[in-house]
Amino acid sequence: MTTRTTIIISEACDSDSTRPAFVHDLAAALSRRPDVQVVMMPHLYDLDADGPGMRRLRCVQGDMIVLAWLYPRAAYWILNAGGITGRMGDVPSVSNEQVASAVVEHSDSSTDRTIWCLDLREHGEVGPILARVERIVGVSIGRPTAPTDREDRPSTAAGEHRVEETTRPRWYPVIDYGRCDNCLECLNFCLFGVFGIDASGRIMAEQPDACRDGCPACARVCPARAIMFPAHNTPAIAGDPSAALGDFNTEFVQLFNTPNSANLAAAERGRALSEKAEQEKPLKKDALDKLVDDLDEMEL
Repeated sequence: MTTRTTIIISEACDSDSTRPAFVHDLAAALSRRPDVQVVMMPHLYDLDADGPGMRRLRCVQGDMIVLAWLYPRAAYWILNAGGITGRMGDVPSVSNEQVASAVVEHSDSSTDRTIWCLDLREHGEVGPILARVERIVGVSIGRPTAPTDREDRPSTAAGEHRVEETTRPRWYPVIDYGRCDNCLECLNFCLFGVFGIDASGRIMAEQPDACRDGCPACARVCPARAIMFPAHNTPAIAGDPSAALGDFNTEFVQLFNTPNSANLAAAERGRALSEKAEQEKPLKKDALDKLVDDLDEMEL
């Protein structure tokens, strides 16, 4: 049986008309390789935790290459939150003459496999991505094989499968456990019930969809800068790798752990609370109207 590395291609969620064609060409080129299995699915950040996409990802037993429109750090920890664990692979540079076989230890994962994440936004052409995949597959060959398909999945090309899932734009915090020191600042700061504690006492995004759309306040108050919002338009909050490397440049000083950032976080939280209150007003009014109608119908 041929050893194959699973390649996940996460489709874009924005309105850029060039991206679907780019993804199509990339998938077609990769699917011609006998040493990989290509699986296409909707935008990684928007997948439901218990939906077909995450279930398919949890079926992968061996090494995995994830091509997404996200910072690699964000993509890796989104997978981790969904129960897809492994060592984060060090992606080799196209210009690097030496194949990178090292991995960056971001977690104490018990699985003996590597997950490589590439940001498709860094490449305007298919060629550079194929070159990187070529080098990664050279590292991966000989490691555990990709599983065979366990259910009937529609094939879009030889060696390519598509996971169908209806998604919606989501907004929720992603925790980088490689940086998190479990200080619980986020739990104490958030007023929407997003965070909780797991059985081991570790912070977790217990109710991610309770997060208020557009509010990144908890990321600003996190002392370790371990919280990301991959859909945010500020790179440091969206998972820019330099944020994970302790690079205290001007942008990060302005965004995190300063009086100004604390004030901004409080303002963002206050705005989110106001929006939530406004959204709930019609519901309360409807409930009151229904009560009045019910009383009118009663024979008193």
